[in-house]
Amino acid sequence: MNFLEYVASRWQSLLVDSYQHASMMVQCIVLATIIGVLVGVVVYRSPAGAAIATAASSDPDHPVVRPVCPGWSSRAW
Repeated sequence: MNFLEYVASRWQSLLVDSYQHASMMVQCIVLATIIGVLVGVVVYRSPAGAAIATAASSDPDHPVVRPVCPGWSSRAW
């Protein structure tokens, strides 16, 4: 079975899976935007809060970020 036969025999399933993937990506982007705006609003007038938010978003090995993403490290690159 070549690639075109595979796609032709499973096009409905691939279409549904593609739609679900695109929907999930849009939902994640919307959620990330909402979280980012909320964090920005909270730390806007706080120099300490702004410094913590900037450090946490800049350094994935920061102690604030490490518990959230334990398996990922910038040193892995």
